[in-house]
Amino acid sequence: MKVNSSTTLEPKLYGMNGQGQVNKQPKMETGTIPGLKHDTVDISPTGRQLAVGAIEHHVATYYGNAEINDSLHRLLEGKAPEVRTAVYTVIQSNLVPDGTVSDSKERAALLELGLTQAKYIADNYFKDGEAAEMLNTMNKIAAMSHKETINPVAGNATYIPPSQKPQGAPDDYVNITDLMKRFEPESHGQLQEAIVNGGDWSGILMKFAHKIPQNKEWLDTYRQEASLPMKEVPAARIDSRFDGANTANMAAFVKDLQSMIQKAQLANTDFLSRNIDYFAHVLGYRAS
Repeated sequence: MKVNSSTTLEPKLYGMNGQGQVNKQPKMETGTIPGLKHDTVDISPTGRQLAVGAIEHHVATYYGNAEINDSLHRLLEGKAPEVRTAVYTVIQSNLVPDGTVSDSKERAALLELGLTQAKYIADNYFKDGEAAEMLNTMNKIAAMSHKETINPVAGNATYIPPSQKPQGAPDDYVNITDLMKRFEPESHGQLQEAIVNGGDWSGILMKFAHKIPQNKEWLDTYRQEASLPMKEVPAARIDSRFDGANTANMAAFVKDLQSMIQKAQLANTDFLSRNIDYFAHVLGYRAS
């Protein structure tokens, strides 16, 4: 059975011109020039902390499905803004990176780190009953994010992370590109090609949108299928290689995690260090 990674490109409106085409202006690229010597700079833990705080990210509210949304909304009601931000940052950066992390080992490491970060939040910002529900909800999101979907025709398996609902969107929000992928895969393929090659992606999107009112059963089927993974999520807790980290305080937590990632069997661990540093930054921790 073949396993594919399903990554859908979304139209980026800020990178398009008035005709819905990709702007092909010169842009800066990273890299090296053969034969040219480059200086390197080592950044200390304190320097890395300062770099983490240089840019603030506005995290999106995660929906998942009605049950998860209700749980998160209820648990986070009345909590400090930084706690709410930390929860949704863990979801967006670790549990559901939405195709931005292509390496399966890195995805697994981020997911496990995210569950351990969720435990830190639960231990320090929630009471016993709330803490248990928070961990259970985050575990369900993690299980859903890499749930295997079988194509009965091709016989292959695809991992489809659930779409995130934009902040302020209604409860019955439907991602139109997901809808197109489900019911008009050929049009979805054309859309992806147009986005990559600077074609008329907006025309393809609008053409499909005009078909939705005449095919309302698409919406019913889509929402019904979207709710299925939640019912099928295994109750078993997902194990994390970072479970032993001390959650008593942030200094001990960061120290333990940084020690653990050095032992992780990954070619690159910088992305984990940056992830830990930003998590600590969101919750107001500054290394002394």
